[in-house]
Amino acid sequence: MKLRIYYIFFIVFIALSGLWYLSVHDRLMQDRTYIYAGISPPEYEETEDESPYIININTADVYELCALDGIGEKKARAIVEYRQVHGGFKTIEELADIDGISIKTIEKFKDKITLEG
Repeated sequence: MKLRIYYIFFIVFIALSGLWYLSVHDRLMQDRTYIYAGISPPEYEETEDESPYIININTADVYELCALDGIGEKKARAIVEYRQVHGGFKTIEELADIDGISIKTIEKFKDKITLEG
């Protein structure tokens, strides 16, 4: 009889622990869903006062450059290689010297990049 009570207690404990875990896990995954989807959670409002993240093309690594619209990993690596060979960019328009990057592509992210800083 005593053993049966322990078994019941153990099963109830496991069930409650599982429910608690699912509750916490669900809340954590809900927050991550917004991050992976690239959208803001409902309680977050963007303000126009926030300054956009500016990327210095003379110091940025491949992963930072991939954040630019129209720049993938291959083009980002080409930017880094060009920068190493030529000693950095003097003008933003110099990006057009890299294969696959046109003036039109540069116009997409021109306000998000800088040469200094």
